[in-house]
Amino acid sequence: MIHILYRHTSNASGLSHERPAGFSYDRSLKNILFTIKDCTDVQFHMIYDGVYTGDTTGIFKVINFNGGSDKASFFYTWEYAKTLNINDNDLVYFLENDYLHVNNWVDKVKDLYSKYNVDGYVSLYDCPDKYTSDGYVDLVSRIYITDSLHWRTTPSTTGTFIVNKQTLDNDFDIHTTFYSDHDKFLWLSSNRDRIVLTPIPGLSTHCVAKYMTPVINWNLI
Repeated sequence: MIHILYRHTSNASGLSHERPAGFSYDRSLKNILFTIKDCTDVQFHMIYDGVYTGDTTGIFKVINFNGGSDKASFFYTWEYAKTLNINDNDLVYFLENDYLHVNNWVDKVKDLYSKYNVDGYVSLYDCPDKYTSDGYVDLVSRIYITDSLHWRTTPSTTGTFIVNKQTLDNDFDIHTTFYSDHDKFLWLSSNRDRIVLTPIPGLSTHCVAKYMTPVINWNLI
């Protein structure tokens, strides 16, 4: 089972000049719900900073709370994740509200976890900083393969990632004290030998215009 913990709020405007053309938080929400609509082994939990009054079709549970900031929302979501009565082999997908996904991401993730015991984290976002001169110039990655996709190790990712129940429990202390994504994953790598895997090509994108996942035509999605 994959449990999506979707962090959302009524305070987000989505009007930043860094957003791609046509972006909206509503479209991001509709996209992720569309990609899982036929998946019986995926549950969608909305962690909403405020009071959610929108359409709940496809949403397993809505949790309203008063946080007031992205940091408060992130920590609250981890506290909520800790209370879930889930199986040891279940996956938890911490998902921010400004991502788009391709349709078959669920199957790709299940393929990965069926073949490898991932001691760490999986991000579906293939950030282009791995391919530019001002990014990770000297990056060396280990490549993992499934029947349909390549996955690479990367130093860190954003606040959107998948983790299994065991690692969630073991690293709970770090995720509820660290807030910087990059520094946190570097610490987990150095001190707990955790890896971060991302797919090639990506299965999702962070909706920031200059950092869209390459290769995929996101305008069509």
